[in-house]
Parts: sequence; C-alpha cells; structure tokens
Amino acid sequence: MARSNRDGKRRFNWLSRQKRRIAKRSVKNLSVESLESRWVLDGTGFPGNECPPDLDLSAVATQQVTVGETLTLDLLAAGATTEDLDEAGDPTGDTLRFLLDPDSPSQTPAGASITSAGVFTWSPTAEQVGTFSIVVILLDEGTPVLGDAEVFTVEVLPGDQAPEVDLNGAATGIDFDATFTEDGGAVAAVDDDELTVTDADSTDLASATVTITNLADGADELLAVDTTGTSITASYDDSAGVLTLTGSDSLANYQQVLRTLTYDNSSQDPTEGDRVIEVVVSDGGETSTVATSTIAVVAGNDAPEVDLNGADADADFETTFAEGEDAVAIVDAEMTITDVDDSEIVSATVTITNLLDGAAELLAVDTAGTSITAAYDDSTGVLSLTGADTVAAYQQVLRTLTYDNSSADPTSTARTVEVVVSDGDDSSVVRTATVNITTANDAPNLASIDDQDAFVGEELVVQVTATDPDGGDTLTFDLDEDNSPEGATLVQTSGTTAEIRWTPSAGDLDTTVDFVVLVFDDGDPVQADSEAFSVTVSPARPAVDLNGDDPGTGLAVSFTEGDDPISLAESDITITSEASSTIASATITLTNPEELASETLEVNESLVAGITVNYAGGVLTLSGEESIANYQAVLETLTYQNTSEDPTEGDRIIEIVVNDGTTDSGAAMATVSVTAVNDLPELTVPQPYDNPSSPVEIMEGHLVEFTVTASDVDHDVSELTYSIDLDGSGLSVDAAEPSITNPGGVFSWTPDATGSFTFLIEVTDADGGATQEQVAFTVVADTTAPTVTEGPTGTFAAPINSLTINFSEAMGPAAFEVANYTLTIVGGANDGQVITISDVSTTDDVTATLTLATDLALESYSLALDDTDIADSAGNLLDGDIEFDFDIIASEV
Repeated sequence: MARSNRDGKRRFNWLSRQKRRIAKRSVKNLSVESLESRWVLDGTGFPGNECPPDLDLSAVATQQVTVGETLTLDLLAAGATTEDLDEAGDPTGDTLRFLLDPDSPSQTPAGASITSAGVFTWSPTAEQVGTFSIVVILLDEGTPVLGDAEVFTVEVLPGDQAPEVDLNGAATGIDFDATFTEDGGAVAAVDDDELTVTDADSTDLASATVTITNLADGADELLAVDTTGTSITASYDDSAGVLTLTGSDSLANYQQVLRTLTYDNSSQDPTEGDRVIEVVVSDGGETSTVATSTIAVVAGNDAPEVDLNGADADADFETTFAEGEDAVAIVDAEMTITDVDDSEIVSATVTITNLLDGAAELLAVDTAGTSITAAYDDSTGVLSLTGADTVAAYQQVLRTLTYDNSSADPTSTARTVEVVVSDGDDSSVVRTATVNITTANDAPNLASIDDQDAFVGEELVVQVTATDPDGGDTLTFDLDEDNSPEGATLVQTSGTTAEIRWTPSAGDLDTTVDFVVLVFDDGDPVQADSEAFSVTVSPARPAVDLNGDDPGTGLAVSFTEGDDPISLAESDITITSEASSTIASATITLTNPEELASETLEVNESLVAGITVNYAGGVLTLSGEESIANYQAVLETLTYQNTSEDPTEGDRIIEIVVNDGTTDSGAAMATVSVTAVNDLPELTVPQPYDNPSSPVEIMEGHLVEFTVTASDVDHDVSELTYSIDLDGSGLSVDAAEPSITNPGGVFSWTPDATGSFTFLIEVTDADGGATQEQVAFTVVADTTAPTVTEGPTGTFAAPINSLTINFSEAMGPAAFEVANYTLTIVGGANDGQVITISDVSTTDDVTATLTLATDLALESYSLALDDTDIADSAGNLLDGDIEFDFDIIASEV
C-alpha cells in the first residue's frame, strides 16, 4: 500500500506486502548497468517510480542436477510469479527482466546464467558438488529502475566419479620412483605400505592395468602381484609388458594387491635407463588418472664363468700325471668360458696352489693365433694370460692347458691347480683341476770320478759321491771286483759318500789301472749306477811325515791367542825319497790365512847354512840342495805364530811339500786349531782425575763432570758398558752418589758432604772382561758467596712478560721464591708502583725465570733481589749487585 511521510514524499512500504524487497537507490546520472551493481535493502518508495516489481519463487521446487549434466530451468514455467503494479494497484506495463546477482559468487556459481525471460542454465563441475542458493533479481524499466530478489535452491549431485590411485601414499604427488639393479631381485614398483586406491562413488573396482610403456628387454621384464585372499585375477603379457588385474572386488582388496606390485628383470645384460610403468584402475564406468612408477634400471657386470669339465658333470677337472711321462692336459677338450654380458676376456690366471717341486713344475698353453700373452713364474707356479681377446680365443687357449713335472723325484701329493678368468670388471668363480701324481723309483746318480795319478808305495785315496732323486732311498756303494785292482778297498763314509783306498806296488808302474764303482738304492725295483776311472802309477816320490811313528803323515796342534809359536812337526819327523838322497827345496803354505799380517811360519834358518829361507804372503820357502837329514832337521823347527789380539777362531791348514830336484812330495798336512781369548778393554780417565794418589779438590754442592774413554781390540765400543763401584768409596748410606752414562762414559757427581772419597770406574765388554780405574776426590765446604752473573739491564722492546736472572752457581730454594724479588716503576706518573710477579721457576737451580702477571708497560723499571734471604745451596748469601734497572720501549714495526 502507498503511504505519505511527513516530508510529503511518497514511499513504498514493502513490509505491508509481508515479504522482503530489494530495491536499488537511484543515483543521478548513473546507468542501469552501474545501478545493478549496488543493491541494498530498503523499505521506502522512490520518487518517480514508487513501486518496485515483485518476484515470487516460493513455488519453484528445489532443483537437482548431476555433475556433467546441464540444468535448464524456466522459472516462470516452474511456478515463479512476477508482478509490477503502480500506486493504484494497476499493472505498470513495464517489461520485466531477470538477471543473477553479479556481486555474490557464492550465490551465483561459476558457469550459471539466466536469460532476461527467466530461463536458468548451469552445467556444474565435480568441484561444485553441493547445495547452492541461487539469487535471482527481477528488474522493471521505470525511472529509476527498481527490482526485487528471490532465492531458489539447486542441489548438485556427484556423477559417476572416476576412482583414484596414488602410488606413493602420503608423499607429494601420486607417482613413485625406485631403482632396480641387475641380479638384485624384484623391487617394489609402488610404496608397499602407503599406496592408496579410492573411489568417491563406488566401493568396488572392476579392473586395473599396469603397463611398462617402454619395454626394452622383452620377456626378461616382469610385473607381478600377489592376489592371495582376493577375487582378483592377474595376467601378465610378457610380449607387451602389460599386467592385467580383473574381477570385481573391494577397493581394499585392489589396494592390497597393488601394494604387492613388483618389477623384475632376469636379463643378464639389461638395457640401462628408466622404465616408465603406468597404473590405472577402473570401477567399470570410469578409469583413474594414470599414475606413473619410474624404475631406474642399473645393469651390473656379470662375471664370466669357467667350466673345466665341458659337457661332463661338475665344473672342475681331475687327471693323473706319471713321473717321467709327457705333460698332461688338465682341462677337458670341451672346457668352456662364457660371459653373458661381455664378448671379451682381458686376463686369466692359473695357479698351482701347492707348488711342491719348485721350478720342476710347469704350466703351459698354446696362444698361437690369438692376442693373448702367456707368462709362467716357476717360483710361484702361476701362469698369467693377459691381453684383451674374445671369449672364444681365451677358451681356445685354455683348452691347451697342460701340467708337467721334470723332477726325478716328484712329491706324490696331488696338485691343486686353480683357474680364474676376468672380463676386466669381475673375475669368475675359481675352478679347480686336480692333478694326481704317480711316482717311480729312479736310479741313483753316481758323480763322475776324475782319472787319478798315483805313486808306488803311496796310498791313493779317492772320494766318491752319489745322490738319489727319490730322496728317501738308502744307498749302498761297492767296487766291481772284476774291473778293479786287487787290494783296493771301499769304505762307505756316509749315506751318500764312500772312500776308495789303494796302494800301488812297483808292479803297477807304467800301467793304467781301471776302477769301476757301483751304487745301489733300495727301491722297488732296485736301481743302480756306475762310474769308471783310471789310475796312472808313477815311481815313488819323496814323502814327508810330520808325526814320525804315529799313523798318517799329518799333525794336529792347538794354538791359543797369546801363546808362543807352536811347533808343526814332531821330533821324529821323517823325509824319504827312493830316487835321491838330497832335497832341493821345501814349500810350506798357510792355505787359509785369516789374519795374514799377524800369522807367520818360521824355521831356524841358521841351523843349516846351505838352506835359504824366505817367508811372504803365508808361504815359507826353503831352497838349496841339502841332505835329507838337514832338511829334516830344519823342518823339525817349523812353527806357527799368530800375534793378532782378536784372531779368527777355527782351523788353519798348513801344507808341507818337499822336492828332490825332480818330483814334489805329497803334501803333509799340519792342522792348527786357533782359539781366541777375550782381551780386556782399556779405560782412560782424563786429567786431573787420572791420578788417584793426588785427589782432586772440589766443593760441596758443586757438580763435577768429566768423560772417560775406553777401547777394546776384540769388541766394538758399542759393546762396552760403564759402571761405578762404590764399595769403599767413603760415601754414607744416604749421600748423593755419582753416575756414569751408557753410552758416553760421562761421570757426574754433585757431592752433598765434605770428606775424602774414592770410586772405581769400570768398563766391561760383551764377554765379561772388565777393567777398573780409580778416581779420588777431597770435598771441601762451599764458602764462596754466589753472585748474579746476568740480570735485566738496558732497553727491551715490548712486549715483555718475563725476566731472567742467572746466578754463578746452584742456588737454594729462596732464590726461586716470589717474595724475594721486587719490581717497581721508576719515574713518571707511576713512580714507585709495584709490578706483580706471579711466579719464579727454574730448570737447573742456576737460572731464575720471573713470570709477570701482565706485559710490562712502556716505563723505566728497577728489579731488586733480597740478599738477606737468597743464598746458594750451601747457604752462602748472595753477594754483589742486587738491583737492576731497565727500560721498556715500543717495538719497531
């Protein structure tokens, strides 16, 4: 109804119509479009167009629309009514038009529209599922334009929504990454704890498809799941790389199965790079967005493989080598080498792991026609093959592998030969060839025997030696009686030696006498060897017998270091010669001198005037024709002497040979057993300490120190040890004792009592030989006052945080007490200020180091010492200068 207010203006009272009206204030000079953007509630009419239109949507039912479908609604046809009356209640005749509220996105959802005639259209998206209150505005065409607004409801229903699969669960995104390593076993292609499968409008799934989009290794690549406990069937097409899961089952069961998804690749040479695996699930109507699992495939090197036995069972090989036979193959003729991911081998090593016969054992191959180099080390039993070549070439070479053993007595233990090949990255598993060794009994080997010269009436002694390749056999020597002279004997002297003795007679002169020596082993069968030699017999030659009536012609004597010359002939020495009554010369030779300059051979050269004597280089020569008796007399005086203070112990062999003018005699042997004795070391004490009868006077509390020296003719100085014998020294039990260094021999003593004292300084060699020297001292009381030999004076450059005082001798404890030192500033504004000394220390009781609390400032200073307390170790108070002045200046940069 229309009313008049007190101001005389007419207003539309919307409350009288019992419904809310929305009107738009009329603002002068604004267009309809701009006015439509500023709606406000008001209950007042407007001048010029007093009555707004009326829109009623109460009869419009709630509308429903499914996502993906379009809602088209003619509001008037659906029950909406409109009315536009003037103040008299008559229709205005204005054309009315509909629009949606442009200012409220929440009430005008995106995508919604309405025609001016009131036809509403909207195709909601999945993101707009829910209930919407749509504000519709009805406008008239008066001046000003007035309007009314009403609301109707639209429910957006979800449509058939696609399921979702998230391969990594709670992690960002829905994809997954993993790495597969060759021979490392299948890897999870999803997060096996967190993968999720969801569907907003379904509790079941109908299928899932997992696809390797870039299948590179064909049937070697495998996708697999575990469907246990579900109604799901899994089928994998290895030609396409597609795993299909079918069968309606719950979301939970599909999730359970997909969490077991794995990728595997059985190729021994897989193509490296990423495999892109796509996963989709379907609820029968909709299919999920593709989720991607990226598997990084890493190829690993496969080691080559060796089969020494070829087609036969096992990969090892066994054979037998017989002693004395040819080399044997230690691999099968069809042995194989394979490498699934490499066409080349770079090396092979064949090793006899228990090389028992050293260089006698041999491994060999034939490398002809290949690029392979073979090298065998007979000290280690290792055959090395090197040089990159094809698998086939290495196989060809190793098929020629043989073992040989040239030992005459090979160890029967089976040999273990290991074979390994390498492709440069990895080595094969070790394969073993076992070589059984069959041994045989070998004949002993009798060393060749030189032909001999013999003399009538002089026993011939021939040493023979044999060896047996088999080692453990016992050898027996014999003479072949049919091919050896009568009277010859053979005595076995050891397991491998024997001695033949024979004395020819005058009947054997000018003939060649043959000998045949035999040696037998005790093997099965018994084996033997023989050697022949000949002896040429000459007339008897001169002979020397050093021991007269005793057996043999030699003499054995002993010589001890320091002894007088030792005789090399007994008094009944004899010289004989069937061809002559005179001797022309004699030669006496020291065959093995050790200290040639100290060793001499001598005879009494004045005994026979016609014999000239000469000694040089260990050879004593007697010359001049004289009777046998005269030579015999001179040789009876033959002696050996060794003046060395450290002779080499052992036997000296001296040969005595005489000549009758035509023929040398056989050598008579004098054996001298030399024994060394330990020589005492020599000890030298320096002056004035070397005269114990005149004791050296020293002061109590003062260090006495000197160095003794020692030498030893048969010991190095490093083998000498110094010590001090204090017995009878005069020291009290608790007195300070002297010491001596090892090595060095430095004697040190700081006496702490007065009196007379003597010490024995001793040097001992490694064999216990010792020498002593006595030193004597008279210790008197120290009455000499100590002085400061050096204190801080002059100028010092900063920074300074310590001062040093040097005393003339070792000081008592008061010299190292802070209280006995005063450091003050002299002059200037700080005159008289005392500087704190935090510590006084020493390392030798002679030098005092004063540590200051802080660095000294740039000032003049005076350091004073308390001479009423500072004393030496004997109690003598400090004398002389006790105050020192110095300045601290800035350091130069």
